[in-house]
Amino acid sequence: MNGNFFSGAALFRLYAEQGLPIEMALMRINQAGFTVAWPLFVQEATRNGWSFKRAYTAIVSAVRDAEIYTPAQIAEFEQTAKLFFIREATT
Repeated sequence: MNGNFFSGAALFRLYAEQGLPIEMALMRINQAGFTVAWPLFVQEATRNGWSFKRAYTAIVSAVRDAEIYTPAQIAEFEQTAKLFFIREATT
């Protein structure tokens, strides 16, 4: 991670309000040198009625479909995201 973060809440709003596919936005965000603050995406998604499972599925699918990460990076992201969602769902 590079320390330059793009708001996950803003990404969610771009998707929900403007219909911008998450994977397309993710590719552009990555090209600009930013990393998405995914916990803020989850927070905004659940605030808008999404379940943790729906948010997790959307995020992992976007990371896979963006085709900007290696298979090893995707596997690591999936594992980290899964642990995050398990922790959040039980608190």
